[in-house]
Amino acid sequence: MALTKTRTRDITVTPSGAALGADISDFDISRIDEAGIEAIRAAWLEHLVLRIRGQEFGPAEQTRFAKLLGPLELAPKT
Repeated sequence: MALTKTRTRDITVTPSGAALGADISDFDISRIDEAGIEAIRAAWLEHLVLRIRGQEFGPAEQTRFAKLLGPLELAPKT
């Protein structure tokens, strides 16, 4: 399978070259729109693990971003 870097609007998806994973770059989490979320969701479904660099992800931003991808699930309490 060939590694293909894809660019959708303002988002670039670069496969890692391993069995799974990709880098997501060239977007600003504070300005992401529905098309950007759909591109990231599609990359997540295809590559299973995403690495996002160069973003300021505090707890509130991480929660907001995760909610854009779907319902959140709480980790079970042990």
